[in-house]
Amino acid sequence: SQLRSLFEALQTVPDPRSRARFRIGSVLAITAMALLCGCRDVAAIHRFASRLTQGQRAKIGLPLKTRGKKFREIPGYQVFYCLLRDIDPGEMARILTDWLGEHAGNLPGALAMDGKFIRDTVGVLTLADHETGVPAAMAQCSKKGTGNKCELKAAQTLIREQVVLDGKT
Repeated sequence: SQLRSLFEALQTVPDPRSRARFRIGSVLAITAMALLCGCRDVAAIHRFASRLTQGQRAKIGLPLKTRGKKFREIPGYQVFYCLLRDIDPGEMARILTDWLGEHAGNLPGALAMDGKFIRDTVGVLTLADHETGVPAAMAQCSKKGTGNKCELKAAQTLIREQVVLDGKT
């Protein structure tokens, strides 16, 4: 339900384009999902969009291709680039702030993971609440390199064994 309401909020952002094939809410929804998945530039956002399934494309309101009724198009690189360049960041921030305020307490909690080492040999990996810093789980690591006790393997084991991850980002 939060995704749908975020999509609805993004549709209210003033569109700086005079005419557009792709609705602003659809382009901004793709951008938001791409950023949440780790994309950090327009090319990566465009690649993310190209991997959306036809069902996902339909849910965010992407248009059907003009000649084919079963294929939904994605915005091109230039659509993302120009819209993100021209959008009013203050208005966008206001709309997102209002949306976050409406959903305060209803959104998933966030966890952060970090490892600390003494001379790159003995370490502790901590999974902690992002807002409060309170540890949710900890694991011992032996080194940063490779092996069963390296930071990556310890993190994978810690995540796999935790029930505290339900409803968390």
